[in-house]
Amino acid sequence: ELEYQMSNKGHSNDPRGNIIQIPMSSNSKRTTKRGKYWENDFGKEFPVSHIDDNGKEATITVGVPHLDYQIVTQLTNQQMNGESTLISNKNIIIATLTFVDGIANGPCTLYDEDGVLFFEGYFVNGYRQGRGKEYDSEGRLINQGLYEKGKRLYEMSEMSGYWKEYDENTILQCVHRKDSDGNNHGVSFYYKNGEVSRLTEWNNGKETPYNGYFTLYDEPNYKWIEGEFRNGIRNGYSKEYDRYREIQFEGYYENGKQLYMVRLSEMDGYWLEYDDNDNLKSICKKDNEGRYEDICYFYEDNKLIRISKWHEGIETPFSGYFKIYDEPQKTWIDGFYVEGKILKFYPMEEMNGYWKELDENDTLIHICEIDENGKYNGICYYFENGKMKEISRWEEGKEESFNGYFKYYDEDNGKWMEGYYENGKQLNMVRLSEMNGYWLEYDEGNHLKSICKKDNEGRYEDICYFYE
Repeated sequence: ELEYQMSNKGHSNDPRGNIIQIPMSSNSKRTTKRGKYWENDFGKEFPVSHIDDNGKEATITVGVPHLDYQIVTQLTNQQMNGESTLISNKNIIIATLTFVDGIANGPCTLYDEDGVLFFEGYFVNGYRQGRGKEYDSEGRLINQGLYEKGKRLYEMSEMSGYWKEYDENTILQCVHRKDSDGNNHGVSFYYKNGEVSRLTEWNNGKETPYNGYFTLYDEPNYKWIEGEFRNGIRNGYSKEYDRYREIQFEGYYENGKQLYMVRLSEMDGYWLEYDDNDNLKSICKKDNEGRYEDICYFYEDNKLIRISKWHEGIETPFSGYFKIYDEPQKTWIDGFYVEGKILKFYPMEEMNGYWKELDENDTLIHICEIDENGKYNGICYYFENGKMKEISRWEEGKEESFNGYFKYYDEDNGKWMEGYYENGKQLNMVRLSEMNGYWLEYDEGNHLKSICKKDNEGRYEDICYFYE
């Protein structure tokens, strides 16, 4: 390395002169591509190696990667300042530019190694920045646009006011919205592995994560993206279109990850959501931010295990009637969910307002009137081994004894069953077809006891005939 001090004032009397240390490694490589080095930091491309200062102007010799180039400038407080000229080791002017406190800041004119005009524009903090003009080797204007940190930006035809930035391998890195001065102003989106990774928003030189709805053109993949972003990351409902505006994706994202979801055509607004192993996870509605909304049905091993209600991301218990298209079984299910339990209730077509309830083995256990909250409300028939064993009446959540006339439809046998119930016991009665409204009543020994009419509460009515 070469050691040199920019000024000998106020420093030690080293016999070699006061020094600074300048790296002189020979491992650095310089590209021969026209103007390529103007994409980098000026201070790193043209590091100070040696200074000659005659008091009026200074000549600074440059180290690698541009060994023996020279900068003719003025020194103020031991720093380059003002208009300066950069001369190659072949004595060709390759730049006129401005320094402020040792850093390239201000207007510039840049040339290639042959001294042919290459660029007109500005440096900011050592890099080409803002508006500029680029010329070919014949002096023809080939680009008039914006530059950022030395790199040329490319204006998007699909989004007015937006500019693309590529790396040295021509891979898209980011897209910025720019104001008339070339400053970031508005939304910027960044790429990782060829996909949009995050969005930010610029305002008065400050960058913050973007929150809200946004539509952008994804240039590497030639598609439009629209959807919700939260903390700069895709979250919630989103759509993707091809270049012809045909929908290619519709669904939800969570923390930047696309959820495996399919719209359920049988239930308006509902989605099938799958886990990473393609197992059904839920059948739910979602709001624009991707939060569960309304009644949601959750699955495990393709079986419905839980129902709950959601609003703005908050879950509350659900009780009452539900109806769902059970996609794994390809069938509709309706029933009641009460106290965390899915009841196997099915509406009875023959008995309006009545539901049959099955146990885990699909054996009939109840036929009951049920209100909209899944609560017993009215007459209930209880079964055991396929036969009716008890009748009760429910009102306001309380069960009472039942006495009187009953009638229910026996689906297994396809016929109506009727009779009278008294003091917790079904009476042994058969309707007498020859006498309208009359019943044959038998005792426990199956001996005829009476031929009578009865009202709905089981009381004798009109003329009765008794036997012994």
